[in-house]
Amino acid sequence: MERRTFLELLAAGVITAATATAAGFLVPRLIEDKNAAGFGTQGSPLPKMARDDTVYPTGQPFVFDAPSITKIPVPYGTINAIPEFPGTFALTVDDGISSEVVREYTRFCKRTGMRMTFFVTGQYPSWADNASALRPLVESGQVQLANHTWSHPSLLKTSDGGVTDELGKTHDFLFKTYGVDGTPYFRPPFGNHDARVDSIAARLGYTTPVMWHGSLSDAGQITPEQLREFAHKWIGEQRIVIGHANFPAVTQCFDYITELIQERKLQPVTLNDLFLKA
Repeated sequence: MERRTFLELLAAGVITAATATAAGFLVPRLIEDKNAAGFGTQGSPLPKMARDDTVYPTGQPFVFDAPSITKIPVPYGTINAIPEFPGTFALTVDDGISSEVVREYTRFCKRTGMRMTFFVTGQYPSWADNASALRPLVESGQVQLANHTWSHPSLLKTSDGGVTDELGKTHDFLFKTYGVDGTPYFRPPFGNHDARVDSIAARLGYTTPVMWHGSLSDAGQITPEQLREFAHKWIGEQRIVIGHANFPAVTQCFDYITELIQERKLQPVTLNDLFLKA
């Protein structure tokens, strides 16, 4: 099997990193669990990115406009695509290990009008560090914030009370810091959930677990070239695609992602753009 095909199957979740290793393929090192110091601490220190203080002229046209969509009731239960909305594409970005990557995503959205949904892991300082810059985009509806738990455990291995605490702490953080209610959307870490987890989440108002149809595969460190390959493969009509605000490769791919969305004549959307909130 060719290396590219193998990596595409890995991104889609059809095979695992262990299978890839056994087959002799070198795959990106993924962050797969948390340790005593917290999820993601296994990664090497992030390089400091050059600060861009460009002030974009008032009234400069956005690349992407706000959508004109007739909303439908929010789905109850798991979603992994948006088949009801031809021409749309939903980028969803998890975690937030890197404050600088969250900052660059914020600048990207401000510069282009890109619409996207962050699934916030509340323990990371990035969300407080970038609140002043991100809050106006959240208030306007261009960027949506949803719940990715507080410390990124596998909820299948977490007690009932622990699931409540994980979702509840990030829920409270989003309200206190951004003034938003993260319900009804949550993304279980690693995609791990079952009927028990969903029932507990639903009692808190989180009735819609959000999975994905494709991945940028950047939870761990990969190269910009690899990320562009995954973007080319998975960004498409009616797809929910997952990325991560963890490592800087994606910040070198924003122009490529913008051009890809334009070439494919896609309308970027948040989940709130599509669904009526009960």
